[in-house]
Order: sequence, then C-alpha cells, then structure tokens
Amino acid sequence: IGFIFIKCPDKCITISQNMKYLHDGLNQSNAENVSFISITVDPWRDSSSLLSNYSQTNNYNWSHLTITSLALDQLALLEAVWADFNIGVVLTEEGQESTSAREHSVNYKVEHSPGIVMVDKLGIQKVRWSEEDWVSQQVEKDLLYLLQ
Repeated sequence: IGFIFIKCPDKCITISQNMKYLHDGLNQSNAENVSFISITVDPWRDSSSLLSNYSQTNNYNWSHLTITSLALDQLALLEAVWADFNIGVVLTEEGQESTSAREHSVNYKVEHSPGIVMVDKLGIQKVRWSEEDWVSQQVEKDLLYLLQ
C-alpha cells in the first residue's frame, strides 16, 4: 500500500515508481496473490476520476483510492486509515501549519509520511519501506517472503 497524492512534486512519484517496479517484476503466479493499492492523502483534490486518469496515464495497473465525498464521516474514515498505517498528514496554508485537515483554503501544501507498507494476507502490517532506505533486492525479498 502506498500513500500518495497527484500534485506531489517528489516523494509520491518515487513511491509510485517503486510500486510499479515491484508490480511489473512479479511473475504470473505471484501477481495473482499480491494486491497493490495507492491511497490518497489529498482527497480534496484527488477525485476518483483524477486518480483513474493518473493511474492510466502512468500505466499504474492497480487501484488508487479516495473517498466518495468530503463529508465529515468520509473524511473521518480516511483519517482512520491514515492513523492505522501511521501516516501523518499535515496541510500548510499561507505559512500556517495545521494538523486538522478537515477545513482549509484552496491554497495549501500537503506533507505526509512517505513509503510503502507491506501487509500480509491477514491484514497485518509487516514492513515499511521509504525512498530513503529502498533497496530493490531487499524489498523484493520481503515481498516474496510474505507470499510464502
């Protein structure tokens, strides 16, 4: 699972490319037993249709998820997912930092905890890789180990 947003200038591109590397490197048998998912950290701008276009344009052949509306209950669900995966999301507006992502202006930047989280078949988080410590061979070993 990767946590990204479309307008990200740097980290998210690396996360998505690393996921694509893993995705494209799986043989048919392993590919049938692995799911790749990207979850937005910017639901205010990342609509389902924009995420779909982003995915198709970049040939990311996995699900890119967001919420269906900006209603408080939907935002709370997404915030719970972020919290469960220990993904910190901070919006910065006009020089002000805010940890409450529910209300903000249209001019904001998103900062978040980067990386890819590997989850086993029981839904238990096992490994987190970030672009700073990404070593392709080690990540592949972790993935193959989880497949066993």
